[in-house]
Amino acid sequence: MIDDRVSIVYSDFPMNWDKQPDQNEVLDYCATLQEFLLTNLWEEEILIVSYSVSHLKQ
Repeated sequence: MIDDRVSIVYSDFPMNWDKQPDQNEVLDYCATLQEFLLTNLWEEEILIVSYSVSHLKQ
């Protein structure tokens, strides 16, 4: 067994995933975040995942 620490960061973007400019903004943010983390941390790999979530008001 390998003892390894995992960190999770959650971000919520007010956006419409169906609009290309909104998608580009999030993907640019993710790429910039990954580049920053790879430069500043002692990690070989960093996984960044983004997906659409619907918030419903009741």
